[in-house]
Amino acid sequence: MCSSGGNDLPRASAGSSIIAVMELDQVRALIVAIALIVLSGSLWQPLVIADQDFSSETRHRAVGMTGQTLWPLGEPVSEPPGNSDREPMVGQTAIPGVTANAIYAVDITSDELLYSYNADEPVAPASTLKMVTALTALAVLDPDHIVEIVQGDLVDTAVYSNAQLQPGDQVTVRDLLAGLMLPSGGDAANALARVAGGQLGPQVGQSPTGRFVEEMNEVGQDLGMTGSNFVNPDGPDHPEQFSTARDLAIAGKAVLDSRLLSEIVGSSGWTITVTGANARTYTVINTNDLIGVERVHGIKTGTTGGAGESVVLVTRREGNQVITVVMGSSQRYADTLTLLQFLDERIHWVNFGPSSDFPGIERAAERYGFVLAVPFVRPYLRTEVDRLYAELELGPRPRGTLPIRWGHVVFLNDGVELYQVPVLRAGISAN
Repeated sequence: MCSSGGNDLPRASAGSSIIAVMELDQVRALIVAIALIVLSGSLWQPLVIADQDFSSETRHRAVGMTGQTLWPLGEPVSEPPGNSDREPMVGQTAIPGVTANAIYAVDITSDELLYSYNADEPVAPASTLKMVTALTALAVLDPDHIVEIVQGDLVDTAVYSNAQLQPGDQVTVRDLLAGLMLPSGGDAANALARVAGGQLGPQVGQSPTGRFVEEMNEVGQDLGMTGSNFVNPDGPDHPEQFSTARDLAIAGKAVLDSRLLSEIVGSSGWTITVTGANARTYTVINTNDLIGVERVHGIKTGTTGGAGESVVLVTRREGNQVITVVMGSSQRYADTLTLLQFLDERIHWVNFGPSSDFPGIERAAERYGFVLAVPFVRPYLRTEVDRLYAELELGPRPRGTLPIRWGHVVFLNDGVELYQVPVLRAGISAN
C-alpha cells in the first residue's frame, strides 16, 4: 500500500506478517536515536512495525503514535444496556416471519445495541417479571434461609405453573429461587414475596406481599427499568402491570450479574430438597426449550392470555453475551431463532485480542517476543469489517512505565482510531 515520509519498508506477500527489514547502518542509527531519547527523557515515538487489515492483506505504514488513551478493557458498562441513545446496528423494522410485537437485542459485553422493534412499548410481562421478583428477594433474604410454606402461598395448579410446594414444606431461599425461575412457580414467588416483604416491614394496613411488590418497583427503577410497573410478584395479567422489551433486557443483565441466579437460569433442571413432615427431594425442569441449544444460557420465559408468549434469552457470540427479548409472540422460540439468524447474517463479532481476526499482527508481535495483552470482541456490520485494520507500534519503553509494556496495537476503521491494545513481553501476564 503506502508508507509515510522516507521510511519506505519492504512489502511482504499478501496474508503474511510484515517485519521491517533494515540495513546495518539503519539499525545503528535507530539504536543511537533510542539511546538519546531515553537519556533525555523525551516522549517516545514508536515505529510502526507492521499493519494488517481485516481481509488479511498486509501493508506497511510508518507513522507516529495515533493516540495515548488505552481502551478501558474489562471495565463494567456504566449505563444499563437499555439506556443507549445510539441507533441499533441492524435497524428497527419488523423482521419477516417474526410474530412478536416487541423485540430487543443487545450485546451486554460491549454495550452495543444490535436490534430494536417496539422496544419501549408497554406489554404485559407475564412470568418474565419473576426476574425482578428473584432480584428483590435475593437482595433481602440469605440464600440459605429456610422458608416454611403456608397454604396462602399455593396457586391453582390447573391454571398456574408451580414448583410442587405443599403447606409445611421447609425449603431454602436458594431452592425457592430455582422453583421460581425454572418451572416458573407461582407458589415459590408467593412464598418469597411473603417472607421478604415481612422482613422489609410493611406499613400499617399493608400486606407483606404488597410491601414486597413496592420494593420490586424500587429495584426496577434503580436498575433503570423506567418503562415498567409491577402489581404482583408472579405475573398474572393486570391492567396496571406492564414492562418493555428494553426493560426486560436490563433485568436479564442484572440476573446474569448474580452468580447464583445465573447458575440457576442456565440449568436444565434443579434438585429441590424439602425438610419437615413431608421431607423429600425432587427435580424441577427449566421451561425454556432452548436450554441446551448451542451457546444458549437462560434466562426467563413467560406466557399468559394477555401477554402472549415471551422469552428473555442470553447467547454467546465469540465470548460476548447477547441478550434477546421477544414479547407478545405466538411462537417465541421460532421468533428468537429467526432473530438470532437475522443478527448473525448481518453482524460479525470481531476479535481484537489474542487469537484475533488479525493474525498477521500477532505473528509480527511474536517475531519480536511480544503478545497482545487483553482479549476483547466487538460486533461490526459485515458490510464494514473490510475497513478495519491494525497497526503494531513498538518502541523503547517510556520513562516511568512498567518494563513489560513496550508498545501496542492500534485498531482503526478507515484511518480513525478505535482501540489500543497493549503488547507485553511473551510469558508475562496482563494481570
